[in-house]
Amino acid sequence: MTTNNENDNGQLVRIQTRAGPRTFRGEVIVDLSRDFHDPKNIDKRTGKPRVRWTDMFLYRVFGQDFQYVVYIVVRSVVYHRPDGPCVHGVATRVKNLATEDRYLNMRPCALRGCFSGMPDDHLDDLDDDDVVKAEKDIYTQHKCADGQQVVESVLEPDGNIRGLGQRMLDEASVLDEGIAQVMAVEKPL
Repeated sequence: MTTNNENDNGQLVRIQTRAGPRTFRGEVIVDLSRDFHDPKNIDKRTGKPRVRWTDMFLYRVFGQDFQYVVYIVVRSVVYHRPDGPCVHGVATRVKNLATEDRYLNMRPCALRGCFSGMPDDHLDDLDDDDVVKAEKDIYTQHKCADGQQVVESVLEPDGNIRGLGQRMLDEASVLDEGIAQVMAVEKPL
């Protein structure tokens, strides 16, 4: 297990936020990210890659007034008809999507009345200047002063910890003394 070492400068970490990119010195403790084609990203019901998923990272931070950053990204590769029934997505020209890493994995919305049942409406079949409503990744970051705040950052509204949050804390408690101490404390039900 390691703790925050003030003499270590870590690496320059860059994360995307709603307000643009942010940087800090640190190191990744837990990386629960998935590629679109990752076997862990396959929907068990359909056998196909999920079109929406969540990545979660825990970083140890150096030289700041906080020790950790919990970074969560809700990802999507879905786009919608601009005049369709869906309220999701941001108007984007196809040529602008072509510069994004996710372009080759983009999928049309399957909702009836959006792109469903219209096989010619895939991005490659659209003109560069055509507009679609592309769902954007949603970024959340929590600056945490200590392990307790890391735990609190992944609490559900009912006070429980589930899914990726639980997995992140399980892995982090093996790799980081500060989080291990918080996770070992007995709490009332």
